[in-house]
Amino acid sequence: MTTAEFLAHLERHRDRRLAFGAGDAGVAPGYHVTEIKVTTVHAVDCGGRSTQWNETTVQLWSPGAAHRGELMAVPKFLDIYDRVGRLVPIDDHARVRVEYGAPGEPAIAYVVTDVVTREGDVLDVRLAAPAVACKARDRSVGDVPLVDATAPALERSGAVLAVVDEGCCGQSGAVHVASGSRVSACCG
Repeated sequence: MTTAEFLAHLERHRDRRLAFGAGDAGVAPGYHVTEIKVTTVHAVDCGGRSTQWNETTVQLWSPGAAHRGELMAVPKFLDIYDRVGRLVPIDDHARVRVEYGAPGEPAIAYVVTDVVTREGDVLDVRLAAPAVACKARDRSVGDVPLVDATAPALERSGAVLAVVDEGCCGQSGAVHVASGSRVSACCG
C-alpha cells in the first residue's frame, strides 16, 4: 500500500481510533508514534537487476499489554504525520510500513496490507511481516514478499506467498529465471 492510499483511508475515517496488528498479534493500546522515517532503497538482486523504491516507515512504541492506554485517534495520527511532512519531504507513492516490536522483542518493519473498519469506532491497520525471496527467480513476488501471518510460527519461513520455482541458482552461479532463460548472477 502506498503512503497516499494509507492516508486516504485515514482521512475518510477521522472519527475512529487506530489499531495495528499482524495476524493475531496487535500493538497494545497506549502506543505512540516515535518516528516517521522516509527512505530510498537502492538494491541489486542476485540476477543483476538494479531497482529503487521509496518507503515511509511509521515507528510505534508501546508500553506493553499491561498498560491501560487508549488507541490513538486518527486526527492525532494525521497531525503527527502533517508535522513530519512539513519538515521532511514524503513521497505519496512510497510504500508504507509500520515498524514495531513488543517490549523485549525485536522490531519488524511490517508492510501495511489493508485498512478496514471494525465494529465500534476502530480502524484496523493490517500488517504482514516481510520475507526473503529470490527476486531474480520470481519477479511477481516484488521487492517485498510477505509472510503468511496465519502460518504457525515455526513454519513461517516456508510460507512465503507466490513463490514459483525452487531451483533459482544453478551450480555455475547463473540464475534460472521463471521464463527458463539464464542470466549472469551473483548467487552461487
